[in-house]
Amino acid sequence: MVPTHHAVYMSWEELRSTAVQVKAPQPIGKRGKLLIVGDHLFLSEPGKGVHVFDNADPKLPRALMFIQVPGNIDIAVRGDLLYADSFVDLLVFELELAKRTAKLVERLEDQFDYDPYQTLTSDSQVLIDVVDRKRGVVIRLEPSTTEALQ
Repeated sequence: MVPTHHAVYMSWEELRSTAVQVKAPQPIGKRGKLLIVGDHLFLSEPGKGVHVFDNADPKLPRALMFIQVPGNIDIAVRGDLLYADSFVDLLVFELELAKRTAKLVERLEDQFDYDPYQTLTSDSQVLIDVVDRKRGVVIRLEPSTTEALQ
């Protein structure tokens, strides 16, 4: 059968060196897990990262930052530490919420099984070529064009 989609990769080096970033607040896309910790909210955006809010006034949460974590699905917070998965790695961030900062302090590599299909955004059936883990992680699947199939 002819593939209907092709994998777009991010190299392991890029994932582990420059892909994780702390940014100014970003628009919220798809919503994931929501945690309330003290006067703060943490909202994961599956595949993208974590939105952090000051919730001292629950009627008016204020966006503090966005922590870009490619391949993120789940989060947990304990004390001043945020734990987040990034495809196969477990990341640990030290939070200084009063200063609107988060610092990556540890990356535990290869803690989770790799699922090249976790970036799928629908339940539609797709057929792709063999995924080559040596090329990196699959960050998205794009429909194949007629020209690409020939």
